[in-house]
Amino acid sequence: METLDYIDNTKNHDTAMNMLAEAGIYVLPCIAPYHDEESLDSSAYSSYRHDVLQSYFKSVDEMTKYSNTLGLVVSCGFINNASKTVAAPVIRAIVRDVKKYIRLIAKKKSLRALPVGICAPDERSLLKLQYDYFVSGSEKEAIDFFGFNDFSQAGSLPMQQSNYNELIAMFTSSPIPVFFSMYGNNAISPRPFHETNSLYCDFSMLSTFSGGFVLEFFQSSANFGLIERTESRRGNIRFTKLTDFRNLRDRLRGSFMRLPPIASVSPTTISAGIRPKMPKISEKWLAMQTIPKSPVQWFNVEEAIDDSEWVDLSKDVLDEAVEDLGSSFKERLNINDPS
Repeated sequence: METLDYIDNTKNHDTAMNMLAEAGIYVLPCIAPYHDEESLDSSAYSSYRHDVLQSYFKSVDEMTKYSNTLGLVVSCGFINNASKTVAAPVIRAIVRDVKKYIRLIAKKKSLRALPVGICAPDERSLLKLQYDYFVSGSEKEAIDFFGFNDFSQAGSLPMQQSNYNELIAMFTSSPIPVFFSMYGNNAISPRPFHETNSLYCDFSMLSTFSGGFVLEFFQSSANFGLIERTESRRGNIRFTKLTDFRNLRDRLRGSFMRLPPIASVSPTTISAGIRPKMPKISEKWLAMQTIPKSPVQWFNVEEAIDDSEWVDLSKDVLDEAVEDLGSSFKERLNINDPS
C-alpha cells in the first residue's frame, strides 16, 4: 500500500514515516518545493535556479533515509493545459539533476537509488504527449515511472465505456511502470470502487498498469474521503472508517482472491517495453526538445555529501517483529468502526 502527497522538507518526518512503516505502508512523496509548483510558470527557464534545485536535493536527503520511501515525484499535476507545456524542459532537467544527485549519494553512502517520476493530471488530451516527452531519450534524464489521474469509471459503468481500452493501448508497451496516481470517481456515493476490480482483476489492465492510489484518506468537503476525523470540545480526536473505506477494503480483498495464477503470466505475455519518440512542437505541445544545462556545481555537491553526516533512522523499524506492526499502528491512530 502506498500514499502520495507533497512534503515539507523543513520539518522532521520520523514519527509519521515510522508509523507508516510499521503498518507496511510505502510513501511516494512529491518533492517539488512549492505545493502547486508555483515556481514553474510561463517564465519556467528563469525559475530553474540553483536555490530551487537545492530544495529538491534537501527533500531527497530527507526522504532517502526512510526504508519505506517508494520513490520520488518531482512534478505532480502541473502541466494541465497547453500553455504550461513550455515548462516541460525544465521539469525534465530537474529529473536529470535529481537522478544524478541520487546516484551520487547512493554511491557515496551505500544507499539504494530511489526511482524518480512525475504524475500527470486528468487531462486526456495531454496525457500521451507528457508520457512520450518524459519517457523518451536517455535514461539519465528520463523518468523511472509515470502516474496519471483517472476518474473515468463511475459507479458500475462498464470498463469499455470508461475508455480503459484506450489507456491499455496507450501504455501497453511502456518500458517503465505506469499507474493511476489518483482514482475513485465519486459521482455515485458511497463509492462502489469497481475501478479497483478493473485494475486488479482484468488481465489486460493488470499487465499494463501497476495499480493505483485511491483519492483520498481524510474526508473533506470534496467528499472523497475514506476516514473521517472528528474532534470533540475537549480536544479528543477520533477517526472513523466510512462506508467508502469498507467498500474499498472489500473490493481489494475480492480482487486479490481473483488474481490470475503467477504461472499463467509468462514473459511472452508481457511486453519488454519500447521507449517512445519525443513529441514535436504543436498547438497542444509547446515544449522544446532540448533541456537547459544544469546550474549545479557538482564538484561542490560531492564535497558537501562527503562532509555530511548520514544517519539511518529506519533500522529500528526494519528490526521490529512483523506481528507487532498492525496493532501498533491502530493503537496510535485510534481508528474505530462506526457504531
